Amino acid sequence: MKQNKNIIPLEKKRNRVVVTKVSKYEYDKICLMAKRCGMSISSLVRARCLDYKPVYKLSPEDLKRLKNLADCRTDMVNFANALSGLTNEEKFALFRNHRMMLQWYEMVSDITKAVADYLRSVQKVNEFPTSTT
Repeated sequence: MKQNKNIIPLEKKRNRVVVTKVSKYEYDKICLMAKRCGMSISSLVRARCLDYKPVYKLSPEDLKRLKNLADCRTDMVNFANALSGLTNEEKFALFRNHRMMLQWYEMVSDITKAVADYLRSVQKVNEFPTSTT
């Protein structure tokens, strides 16, 4: 006879129910968040209550932006590698060209600002708005 290896001990089995009331707006928002994360409402609420912040699935637009960000990183690495291959005299000559440095900075500043904004957005704390208590 074959034994079932997936038997869950009774103390670890999920057999309790938690009920809460929410407004229609809150319910719609919970449903949307669950859909974006690819989770059921129950799984999403349970995860949030256990201090886990589910991650949204990336949209096609997000994937496109992420690829663009990776390409920008590759360009910066290639630039750094090219600089490391120069002699000190060549580096000094390059960095003394103020017009070229300004053009380079203007191109790179948008990318670095976008990266910083993205990193700030994903580091938000796991909190509920104070008006919902």
